[in-house]
Amino acid sequence: MSLKGNSGCSVEQQGDKVIKSASGSYVPRLREQAIKQMCATTWAGGQRNQIVGTKVLDINECTVNGEPFISVTMPFIEGDTVAEELLKCKGISTATDLAAFIMYNFAFNKVYESLSIFQRKCDDMIKKTPELKSELDEFMREFGPQLKVLRAGYCHGDLTIENIIVGHKPDKYIKSSARILHLIDFLDSFIDTPYVDIATVLQDCLCHWS
Repeated sequence: MSLKGNSGCSVEQQGDKVIKSASGSYVPRLREQAIKQMCATTWAGGQRNQIVGTKVLDINECTVNGEPFISVTMPFIEGDTVAEELLKCKGISTATDLAAFIMYNFAFNKVYESLSIFQRKCDDMIKKTPELKSELDEFMREFGPQLKVLRAGYCHGDLTIENIIVGHKPDKYIKSSARILHLIDFLDSFIDTPYVDIATVLQDCLCHWS
């Protein structure tokens, strides 16, 4: 069964497994996303909720019809997203633990000389959407001096409340009596910094993005 998604890969449920796959130029991105997810399986946060990246069971790379191909296998998580929990007014402790989790786990552990990185990102966006040029030029004029150096560190990359699933059943891969919050759909980013995840959570809560 194919699952809904907005990334550059296909997602299918096969029994109790989910398989994400991609070919061609998206292969390196899906590989990086899977590695991020593997690193996150050791994270935990909150007193009521244990927060972890969904376990990666297998990464397979090969060539299909002359093109690179990758598939990533993980468990299918039966549950509600945090967005659904909040709508049902059951998510106060979930939201609190999520905030504590970000503050505790997403440490700033390095520094980027980031102005050129942001400029390249803006240039790429202008190529794809020329009508944004004046706004992005204004952004760089106003904020460029503040972007010369940026504190950076590990991040999820797309930490919307739709990408956090509250499991209905005990996770056979995690020995814990706590309720498990599973992080899914990790995303590679043009720059890795906890600010990306903080901004995404704020976007969700303030602008109802999810």
